[in-house]
Amino acid sequence: MLTTHPEAQRLFGVAIEDLASSILQPPPDLKLSEWAEQNRILGSQASEKGPYRLSRVPYLREPMEAFSDPDVREMVILKSARLGVTDGIINNGVGYCIDLDPGNILVVWPTKEDAQEWSKETLPELFELTTCLRGKVADAETRGADNTILHKRFAGGFLTAIGSNSPRALRRRNARYVFVDEYDALDDKASTGEGDVGRRAARRADASPDAKIVFTGSPRGKKSRIIRDFLVSDQRHYYVGCPHCGHRQVLEWGGIQWEKELDPRTGKTLRHFPETAHYVCRSCEGVIHEGRQKREMIEQGTWVAHNPGASVRGYKITTLYSLFVSWGSLADQWIKAKRALEAGDYQLRIEFTQQVLAEYWEPEYEKPDTAALASRRETYADVVPAAVGVLTAAVDLQDDRLELLIKGWGVGQES
Repeated sequence: MLTTHPEAQRLFGVAIEDLASSILQPPPDLKLSEWAEQNRILGSQASEKGPYRLSRVPYLREPMEAFSDPDVREMVILKSARLGVTDGIINNGVGYCIDLDPGNILVVWPTKEDAQEWSKETLPELFELTTCLRGKVADAETRGADNTILHKRFAGGFLTAIGSNSPRALRRRNARYVFVDEYDALDDKASTGEGDVGRRAARRADASPDAKIVFTGSPRGKKSRIIRDFLVSDQRHYYVGCPHCGHRQVLEWGGIQWEKELDPRTGKTLRHFPETAHYVCRSCEGVIHEGRQKREMIEQGTWVAHNPGASVRGYKITTLYSLFVSWGSLADQWIKAKRALEAGDYQLRIEFTQQVLAEYWEPEYEKPDTAALASRRETYADVVPAAVGVLTAAVDLQDDRLELLIKGWGVGQES
């Protein structure tokens, strides 16, 4: 009769205990912000390589913590460019969910090409450089139904990326986590009687009581989706304290000033010096400089809800808060946009308003002076020839007048 050696039995028991412990051990109780700082390593896709640090994006700490808050189901982030929102919320959020709280993840991008680019360039670095994610998602060499460019299986769920111009992919995907990036850039042609693609994607999480739904983006038109959704949220704005008087305020473009050379006779600006850009406090009019003062002020900022009590968590943040972009470079962009506007080109002004201020702007087109036009009316008393059966009038609109041409038409289209 064969028996197992006692030492082998002991080692087998230890192995079973270790395995059970690793399987049954609850995940660490970490907020998304804590997980990112402990685990995330930024690679070539980031502006600054190395460990993820919230000191680069201090305004994202609360939104990242809100993602981990069980009382927050839906979040809207109205943003401008160069703020690290996509990396901080979407990329970190995907890694956090796979590592600590697995569930089906759906990420919606404006186009299928955007989704493919994210999957090919960002995800490999996220999964390889973040140690706790290694081996949890099949590598690029493993091909099959559970691992394609846009669909990847992991223990506890799957990750699917789609473009809004391929909405059919939504039909067979239920998700616990839904991320929609650049909401206003989603394909309008994909909208149906069921609503736009972003809202249809959010409904894929209806069956999950602990779902997380995140919309981010910059406004791109008068009927902006992201502005619409932000307005029904609790509307949080980021307040910073003046280093001189302590007055707390939201940074606005009107507070950015820079030195100019003026014509002593007319007072018109001859030259701009955008490199001297600074912020002027609305309360004490103290000058807040770039560098240390700006960084400390933004690091100590806090979010304040303007519409408290709303069920959706909403955040608005602009490039004025970015620690990657100087106020001087924004002043330079504004000067160029203003010059282009004076020359009749509205595009730079539109882009600046949307991509820097996270607002919508459209030009006020010049309207004709109706009274002046009416005063130039003339009366024509010509007799219509007997052979004319139909009169037609054509009008050519000029800057200062309307040119009118009247024709009479007879049998056989005789003019």
